[in-house]
Amino acid sequence: PVNSSDFTYADELDGHYYYFSNYDSNWETSKLSCEENSGHLVTIKDEAENSYIANIIAEYLDDTIWQNGRGIYGGASDLIEEGNWTWVTNEPFNYTNWRLDGPNGPEPSGGAGEDYLEIYGIAGSAVDDAYGKWNDMYYMSLYSILELEQGCIDSTACNYQDYTYADDGSCEYPPED
Repeated sequence: PVNSSDFTYADELDGHYYYFSNYDSNWETSKLSCEENSGHLVTIKDEAENSYIANIIAEYLDDTIWQNGRGIYGGASDLIEEGNWTWVTNEPFNYTNWRLDGPNGPEPSGGAGEDYLEIYGIAGSAVDDAYGKWNDMYYMSLYSILELEQGCIDSTACNYQDYTYADDGSCEYPPED
């Protein structure tokens, strides 16, 4: 279901499939492109997944981009309410890995226009010791990672998930009267 002109297959972890974007774009366009390819911008549930994603970023992101100190867009934003970070999937925002030594102090530093999650994948150059760390990013063009996952695809089910690409048999329905 993924358009190869938009994304390149990167890897799989625990039934989730990850694709690296073939071009950079702003956060909203990246989000839409992921949705048009049957998934969502990558979301991070724990340290293991964060490290895994950082490795993908380090492998696929061109070194010249790192010289400018940039990472990739992740699937979280505080655009609706400053400081209230939410995942594009509405799953709980429990795990974080904010950069503590950013140029503006500890992240998320907030401020005007810094509303999008950026994830670093390499240490060195402008982002020393930032491997896997997160940044509160302003609106610019970055690469992104598409995440595909299985779940309930029946819109009549109680636990329907519009970001899943294949049914895993987990649909739950209200009891019949």
